[in-house]
Amino acid sequence: MRLREGFDLEREQVFLQSKQFTDPLYIRGVFIVFILLYGLFGLLDLVYFPEILNQLIIIRFAIIIPLLSLSVILTYTKYFYRFSQLVNAFCFFVGGIGIAYMLILKPENIVYYGGLFMVIFSGFLLIKLRFIYASITGWAVLWVYFIGFVLINKEITELLLYSTLFFAGAIVIGMAGAFNIEKMNRKQFLHSINITNINDSLKNQFEEKNSQFERLEQSIKENKILQQMNLEKDRLAQSLRESEEQNRLLTSEMRLGLALHEIICDENGKPVDYRFISVNESYEKLTGLKKEDILGKTILEVMPNVEKYWIDKFGEVALSGKSTQYENYVMEIGKYYGTSVYSPKKGQFAVIVDDITERKQLENEQQQREKDLLTSQKIAHLGTWRLNVKTNEVVWSDELYKMYGFDPTLPPPPYSEHSKLFTKPSWEMLSTALSRTMSDGTPYELELEMVHTDGSNGWMWVRGEVERDQDGMISTISGAAQDITQRKHLEQDLYESNQKFIAIFEKSPVPIEFFDANGKHTYANNAANELFGVVDPKEINGLRLFDNPNLNPEMAKKLENLEDINMEVEYDFDKVRQSKFFQTKKSGKRILNLSITPLFQERQLNGYILHSKDITVERQKQKEIEYISYHDYLTDLYNRRYFVYSYHRFISQRSFPLGIMMIDINGLKIINDAYGHSQGDMTIRLVSRLFMKVFDMEDVVARIGGDEFAILSPNKNSEQMQAYKEKIIELVKEINVGNIEISLAIGYEVVTDSNQDIDELLSA
Repeated sequence: MRLREGFDLEREQVFLQSKQFTDPLYIRGVFIVFILLYGLFGLLDLVYFPEILNQLIIIRFAIIIPLLSLSVILTYTKYFYRFSQLVNAFCFFVGGIGIAYMLILKPENIVYYGGLFMVIFSGFLLIKLRFIYASITGWAVLWVYFIGFVLINKEITELLLYSTLFFAGAIVIGMAGAFNIEKMNRKQFLHSINITNINDSLKNQFEEKNSQFERLEQSIKENKILQQMNLEKDRLAQSLRESEEQNRLLTSEMRLGLALHEIICDENGKPVDYRFISVNESYEKLTGLKKEDILGKTILEVMPNVEKYWIDKFGEVALSGKSTQYENYVMEIGKYYGTSVYSPKKGQFAVIVDDITERKQLENEQQQREKDLLTSQKIAHLGTWRLNVKTNEVVWSDELYKMYGFDPTLPPPPYSEHSKLFTKPSWEMLSTALSRTMSDGTPYELELEMVHTDGSNGWMWVRGEVERDQDGMISTISGAAQDITQRKHLEQDLYESNQKFIAIFEKSPVPIEFFDANGKHTYANNAANELFGVVDPKEINGLRLFDNPNLNPEMAKKLENLEDINMEVEYDFDKVRQSKFFQTKKSGKRILNLSITPLFQERQLNGYILHSKDITVERQKQKEIEYISYHDYLTDLYNRRYFVYSYHRFISQRSFPLGIMMIDINGLKIINDAYGHSQGDMTIRLVSRLFMKVFDMEDVVARIGGDEFAILSPNKNSEQMQAYKEKIIELVKEINVGNIEISLAIGYEVVTDSNQDIDELLSA
């Protein structure tokens, strides 16, 4: 993903001021260690640079260490949060070029190579530099080293190239680490914001729910007071009490639903039914039961399926005078009700009903949110905790129990036992952070190595912050913890993979390139860059394999079909230049053997690997050998071997009629004896040139012996062969060697089938 995905300007500013980049205590500690190491390594100057010791002392103790010390002092000021990235990057740069200068002076000293590696990895992984600052500074140090070496030593040595390669590899690894660390920090930052928002939302809902409960309690209290007042008035006058009680209870102004019933018992005095005596308007609205449909009727007449449990329960209230309260769900109506039941007089019971459907829905939603929160914590391996500062009481979430390997049904171990949950360095780091937080309220964020109950180790990310009481005193420290063991393992695997990658591919003499599933270039080793004359290796990253101007249609079709490719290609570097595909130092054409293999992962195309080999010299030598094996050394005509091969080729192609002409030079021995073999050889060459003028390009003209020649003419009849003969006789008159006229013995035959043997024809 992109680093700033999900970050607007405001959120980005908050993130850049967070602990991920602006932990002054951590930076202070790291730079103090750097100062000590830089000073201790000054002892090496006594051994390796006694002649320029004063100069190196100035670099170490008058420039670099003071700059690092100023950075430590800056961590105590308010300006640290604003300039920390620039200051840290500058210290990284100065520390790097300091050691680079020593390397330039003593390039054979392996100790300072280790020092520069330490500076590079520290700059990328230890001093909390952002990916962009770390990358720019790392490459700047490398360029200063390279250019300074060339300027001071006046040459580019093999040692310089190898060391530059290794330093560049270290920078690439550092960039990968810095990128992934910043990406993970950004994800954790966004996740912490989401958790905070969820907590705030839950807190608001909880407060709203409490407020509703308080109002409900107040309403119930008011109802009880009202009930007591009504009972007191009942004592004054029985008849008036019953009339006024019913009228007042049934008033339409009452918000709660009210219904008065009389219990119906059997001959044994056991409740078997009850009858509606009166109801108010609120009861009608809440239950949906109309007064005209229920008054005077029994519950079994209104709701035949009512459970007997309710008749028994209401009968107990009516007969004993004991009141009760409950909440229930009425399926026929589809609502929740909160109900208070009391007996105004023996044999009767009144029901005060409140529609609590909305409150129950809120409670259910609250429970679902809590369930979702627990589920999200489980998926993200995120646990929460709370520490009471006064009592040292600790509360863990279920997911945190799981991280440590404890039984969630048991209480968590006391805070005094928490040192056993971490390795010693991690506990020291955590206890220091907790002490500072308890002292001044500074929140912390750490990555710690923990110890499970089974003795195995893992890693967790933790964050803690304080909560204050109404007096502003710190009362609680709470926070979150996330299991990052898998991420740590992936970081280690990435490091090991990069090391193997460097060892296997970078040093390989075989040119190797990688392309992603879309055919975009992702990697080329040094051998590949050298083979293709790449000027800037960065330029070829992202180039599409299918856009290469030297990719012929056959190769393109095989790539589309995901087939393996292994073929020889005439690679034209001028095409690369003209199409501006990439900048190359080479020109002309070379014969390359290209092997392209599609890479699959879980049956899905994952990319391509390309192996290349320059076979131009091999093919040139092969062509020379082929030429020599098929040509006569004196005349450059074809020889007897090629003549026989061509005969069989024409026969297989059925190039009939096939003319065969045999020619001998008359008197060649006389010329050799009279004028010498040089004149004889010249005679043979002159006759050969004559033949090349007469015969067509498709004809095969061969010297098969000292003064013997043979010609194959496909698709030629007797008349055409006779025309060849007459033309040769006419032209040979122009050739004279000394005072000797050259004459030729010429015969021909036309073959019309494949049954004739070439040896018989030549011997005829």
